[in-house]
Amino acid sequence: MIRLLRQMFAVPEEIRITGVIYLPWRPGDAITSQLLRDLPTARIEAAINQRLLAMK
Repeated sequence: MIRLLRQMFAVPEEIRITGVIYLPWRPGDAITSQLLRDLPTARIEAAINQRLLAMK
C-alpha cells in the first residue's frame, strides 16, 4: 500500500508518494533494499499525476 499527499501549492499541482506499507506474502518475511528499489514509485506518481492533469 502507498500513502499519497496532494501538493496543492506546487505548479502544476501534483501527487507525491509519502509512505509505503509493505505486506509480505508470508508473515515475518524481511524487506530488503532491493525490494524497495524495485518499487516503480516514479511511474506510479507519473500515472497518477497524468490522470489528475487530464481531469482538469
